[in-house]
Parts: sequence; C-alpha cells; structure tokens
Amino acid sequence: MRRYGRSYSLLYRHVGREYILSFLVSFLFFFFIFFVNQILVLAREIILKNVSIVTVLRLVVLTIPQFLLYTFPFSSLAGASMTIGSLSSDNEILAVRFSGIHVRRLFFPIVGISLIISIGALLISNTLIPYTAERYRQEYTEILRNLPTIEIDSYSVNSINGLVLSNGRVGDSVIYDLTLMDTESERSNTVTASSGSISMVDLEHFVYELSLDSPTVLSSDSWAQSDWSVASADSMKLYLDFSNRIPSVQNLSPSQMSLQMLSEKAAERNSERLRTARVDAATYIRSFQSMADSIYSLNTTGTSPVSASRIEEMYNQMSTFTGRTAVSFYYQYYRSEAYKKLALSFACTCLVFIAFPLSFVRLRYGRLIGFAVSIFVSVLYWFMLFYMQLRSVRVPFNPFILIWAPNLLFLTVGLVLILRLGRK
Repeated sequence: MRRYGRSYSLLYRHVGREYILSFLVSFLFFFFIFFVNQILVLAREIILKNVSIVTVLRLVVLTIPQFLLYTFPFSSLAGASMTIGSLSSDNEILAVRFSGIHVRRLFFPIVGISLIISIGALLISNTLIPYTAERYRQEYTEILRNLPTIEIDSYSVNSINGLVLSNGRVGDSVIYDLTLMDTESERSNTVTASSGSISMVDLEHFVYELSLDSPTVLSSDSWAQSDWSVASADSMKLYLDFSNRIPSVQNLSPSQMSLQMLSEKAAERNSERLRTARVDAATYIRSFQSMADSIYSLNTTGTSPVSASRIEEMYNQMSTFTGRTAVSFYYQYYRSEAYKKLALSFACTCLVFIAFPLSFVRLRYGRLIGFAVSIFVSVLYWFMLFYMQLRSVRVPFNPFILIWAPNLLFLTVGLVLILRLGRK
C-alpha cells in the first residue's frame, strides 16, 4: 500500500505540475487579450485627452480584477485540455494504464487544483472587484474634473446637451462671436453674443457656467411665423449640465458589486415588486367587485349600469391577471448577476471535465489540439451564459436555473463521456 501511495503521489505531482504550467500559459494568453482591449478602451477615453502615462497605468491596474473573473475559467479549461492532450500524445496515459493505475487518477490533481482556482476567483469577484471598481470610479472622476469636458476651438461648431454652439475666434479663455441654438425646446430659441467664457461652478455634478456679453435672444414659433420676440441684455449666464456624459463612473454597475451588495439590491427591488403587486391586486379586486355588481344588477332588474362589452373586457383582464406572475426586471437582474459570479467562479472546475475525454484518444500535437478544443468550448460557454442571463430577466422563476445551466451542461456531458469511454 505504501508503494502504491508513493506511485500516486509521484503521478499527482507530475500531472499537477503539467496542469499548473499549462494554466499559466493559457492565463497569459487570455490575460493579454483582455489587457490589450482595456488599454484600447482607455486610449479612446483618456489617453487622447493628454492624461499622464502614470495615471493611465494606474487605471489599467485597477481594471485588471474585473476581467480576471472571465480569464480564470477559460484558462482552467485550456490548461486541462492542454495537459490531457499532451499526456495523450506522449503516450503517458497509455503507460499509466499499462502500469495498472486507473486513468481517473490523472484527473484528481486537475480537479483539486481547479477547485482552488474556483475559490480564488470567487474571492476576487466578491472582494477585490468591488474595491478596485470603487477606486477606479474615484480616480476617473478626479481625472474628469481636471480635464476640459468640452474643447472649443476657433471657428468651430459644438453640440452641448441639445444646444448647438457656433463661435468665432477663441483666445485668452474668451470665445468671440457666439451663436447658440436650442434644438430641444418647443419654441426655436437663438442667442447671439459678441463674446463669452466657460467656467466650472460645480465640481461634484459637472455643471459649467457660460457667461455671455451683450447677448441678443430671438424666440420664435416654427409653425407660426408671426409669433416671435427679441430681447437683449448687458450680460447673460447659462448653466450647462455635463453629468450625463459620465454615467459609467457615477455608481458601481451590478457586475462590480459584491454578493452582499447584490443581495441587498435584490431585496430592495423585491419589496418594490411586492408593493406594486399589492396595488395591482387591489385595482383588479375593485374591478371584480364592479363586474359582480353589474352582473347582479343585470340578473335582478334586467338592466346593468355597465355595458356587456365592458364586462367582457374586465373579465378578460381578470383572466390575464390571475394567470400571470409579475416579473421585476431589476429584481431578476441583480439576482442573475449574483448567480453569474458564482457560476463563473466554479466554471473553473465544471469546464475541466469536458477536457478529460481527450485522454482516451491518441492525438498528434496534443497540446495544440487541446488548446483548440478549449477555445471552441470557451466561446460556446460564453455565448450560452450571456444568452441565459438575457433570458433570466424575463422569466418569473429563480434565475439560478438558467445561469447555472451552462455549468451543469458541460459538467454532465464531461461525466457521461468519461463513463462511456471508460467502459471501452
């Protein structure tokens, strides 16, 4: 027994070492893809605004945990596929079977290490992601406060929240020959001024003040040419709200929240859903009573205060109400995000089972074939997971069933293939 224990320990160390090496290679591959994508996003939003490279790198570091949750499952799957493929192509699996050791012994270290990776991914998603997301929001907001929200060049036209601004020369923080046209009001309003300047007055909410010198205001009705008015003044102030240009940093998105925060948000939405359901129920009960009174009056006096078509309409409404279950979008959304965090974390373990059937097939270039298989499965899993999340916000039952369906599917398929191939 001690001899076999030592043999298994040697086997476990060898397979575990191969799996960790393959996992690291796969992790660097997927990490590089997400990392480059994040740099390109920041380049579009920040680097073009002449932000220092140190600040950009600090923001990139803060975004790393947010895509680690997607990197770990695919790296775990790719590592398992590459390891099994390599062992198969090198005939090591065949040697293990001839030595009298069951092939399932090869899977134990892979499953064990993948469970550790799953727990690590869960800790990152539940603690590190909310922390770094909050830090990123603070850093990004501070950058926006120090940057010009709108850049006005000489002899240019800019659109500012429904206002179209045309100007002449710009120099010494003064804008000359301004013309503003309001494109959202019911009346057509046009303001002209000889000069003006823009300054920030509210750093917290990104509100700017546009001061105009010697303005003239023309207000007219585009449908009635005779309805117009002109006014002038020595000065005029307009306040421009730019807060809607930075929605992504105002609050944490559900994917950046911890499980506790998502649970609290879901509880709040559930309370709102129940209150709305009680109001709807009271409305329909009153309609039921009104319909019952109408039917009673019709049976006793031969006349009804409500027409027959109205009674039929109310009856159809009652049937629809009694046969449906209210679905709250945000209640389902917060719950599905919480289940997705768990599903992505434990996908590191569930997905590796699909790689094990490769051990029963002799492959050339096993490591490369294993990586190709993992890419295909990763794309399929990604599609299924996000499709299920889209569906989960439209169903009245617990979204756990849909969100975890891809994990359970790949786990079941892997186990079935292992059992069937193991009998051959």
